[in-house]
Amino acid sequence: MLKKNKIYYWLFGTFIMLDGFILYGYVQRYFEFAFSAIVFCIFLLDSNFRKGVEKDRKVMIMILGLIFLSFLQLFLGRYGGSFSLSTTFILVGVFCIFYYTDMKNVINNNRNKLFDLFIYLVMFGSLLFQFYERITEDPAVVNNIYEIYYSLGRDKNVLGIIVFSFFAICFKRKAKMGIVLSIAFAFILKSRMLILDLLIFTIVYLFRRKIYFLWNKFFEKKYWVAFLMSVIVMVIFSGVFVLYCTTHGIGQYQKTWTDPSNYMRMTSNLYAFKSTMSDPYFIFAGSDGYILQFLGVSENVRYLGERVVQPHNDIINLFVRNGLIYSILYWYLLGRLFQLYVDENNIYIFITFFFASMFIRPIFVGPQLFLVIYILTLEEKGKKFSRIVIRDKNRGKL
Repeated sequence: MLKKNKIYYWLFGTFIMLDGFILYGYVQRYFEFAFSAIVFCIFLLDSNFRKGVEKDRKVMIMILGLIFLSFLQLFLGRYGGSFSLSTTFILVGVFCIFYYTDMKNVINNNRNKLFDLFIYLVMFGSLLFQFYERITEDPAVVNNIYEIYYSLGRDKNVLGIIVFSFFAICFKRKAKMGIVLSIAFAFILKSRMLILDLLIFTIVYLFRRKIYFLWNKFFEKKYWVAFLMSVIVMVIFSGVFVLYCTTHGIGQYQKTWTDPSNYMRMTSNLYAFKSTMSDPYFIFAGSDGYILQFLGVSENVRYLGERVVQPHNDIINLFVRNGLIYSILYWYLLGRLFQLYVDENNIYIFITFFFASMFIRPIFVGPQLFLVIYILTLEEKGKKFSRIVIRDKNRGKL
């Protein structure tokens, strides 16, 4: 089984390198779908995987439910189901590798070996190249939205999530050059989300024991409750934010937190709910890859005085794309996975991602999820690592 786990380690290691730090555009999307399908097929042929399924049928039934809803949306939905299907296969791939195998031990037992170092160097080299092109302002790279490197042409806050992910990896590895590069990138990008992520990371790290104790007190084995509370808080916050801005006025762009950019995001959250809650279709399916057309983004529809964009909140966005039932199953399953990996030694990373997912996407939906789980599995360099068998009282020992 150990040799098989190493094969899965090489597979997902290759995936996070190519998908997270090199590929972009349609090539990236086809690669994501093909990778997840291949992993799923390999696991179906794995006898140990089938034994794991027998021990925890509830999780597999829910996964099959997601697959069923994805195909239902693909063939019977108003908008097709390509996004739903790819999202499902990504989650299935993540579960196959990180739920049904002892991958945490494989990753940490291979630290500083050739492939592990190669993964790190590819990430470092990609961001270093992009950093250089940023500061030199090469128009052939900076202004080209189809540039193969991950996100020079993308929203800087989305790139900020990748930079923060690399920062977290470097922090675990105690890689000083990588940490310096990440912090320098934060100043070059001028991404408020990235700066806020680094601030939250620092605060939670300093008080990690108390924060982890409180988190466990409220959400142990109930991570889905945390996701539910976050979306409720986000909707209430959006309403209060919009009310404040309409009363006191909108600030200058990137000069205050009440600038047009943030106002647009909050009004879009409210508009997304307004557009879906009265339509029973969104109980079973969603707008899938046509979310921009459904919300009228491409037609420059305006709501409360500002143009509409797709929701930047991970949970709201998934609901609009895939529907209510799918979203409930997805976040419940993801909570089951997180409760296996989140502990006192990574709560500061998880909380940062959790907070960021309320304001920017994608983090917990899509291929970025592989990178998030990978980071949560990492033990700090220099810390004595002993073999750990992942347990869950609800599903027994794997």
